[in-house]
Amino acid sequence: MYYLEDGQIVEFTDPIFNSSLTNVEFKINGSDNQKIWFSQLDVIIVHINDDGNVTSIELPEFPVKGSMKEIIKIEAKDFVEIVKNKKYRVNCYQSFILNKKSKTAQERNIEDVVELTRYIVNCINENRVDDLGDTLKMANTYNFIEI
Repeated sequence: MYYLEDGQIVEFTDPIFNSSLTNVEFKINGSDNQKIWFSQLDVIIVHINDDGNVTSIELPEFPVKGSMKEIIKIEAKDFVEIVKNKKYRVNCYQSFILNKKSKTAQERNIEDVVELTRYIVNCINENRVDDLGDTLKMANTYNFIEI
């Protein structure tokens, strides 16, 4: 299972890096039955109001040495050290996130998340919702509180 539950107490254990060392999979609380990839935390959240307008873009943060740091600014190898031997309480919620592997973005030669974010905002604000394609997806997103 590749998700966390609201209110769950988690410890990130047994890190295994991908071949390029840019992503890492963790067991949750040492369990083979619950795992999560760092890339599942490294997301960009798009808030859309009831009228269908983008109200804000959020970069989730993670507790690091008593303060909060945007996850997008943390490298996978550093995240392993940050979470080593620590426990966190999870708050979980459903959100729209940028689909970094979007076929729509590839077809339009959109190469980075800043450009993809602009494209999404423009499509929504110009009421071109059909042009969004697969650029947004629903996903579990998380807030972590170190305990």
